[in-house]
Amino acid sequence: MSEKYNSHPLVDATEPNLLEETFDYGLPPLIRFDGPVVEHIDGRAVEFDPATLKTRDIVITDTTFRDGQQARPPYSVDQMVHIYDLLAKLGGPGGVIRQTEFFLYTANDRQTLDRCRELGHKFPECTGWIRAV
Repeated sequence: MSEKYNSHPLVDATEPNLLEETFDYGLPPLIRFDGPVVEHIDGRAVEFDPATLKTRDIVITDTTFRDGQQARPPYSVDQMVHIYDLLAKLGGPGGVIRQTEFFLYTANDRQTLDRCRELGHKFPECTGWIRAV
């Protein structure tokens, strides 16, 4: 490993740092707005200030039909169309849920995409997802 990437020594912690003030077990994960976050990417510091989320639109790219399909038994076409319709309602007319990603591998995948598009929702936009071989 080059020296420029070797600047963060490992610390042998005796107790886990559960960040309970951020990840309270009774709440969804929180975004802390108490100053900038600095991450080191390719050896350089990149700063991001979560407080900017208060002053700009936040949009979501949904992966229910991609990652969700890999985490449980596959949804039926009817289930996916129903979930897509619910996502459109949940995201509202402004498209907070801006896009949703669909696999395109099988006939069922493509039928689902066609049926979701037939609903005519502006948002979430249907985005095809496939691995190049």
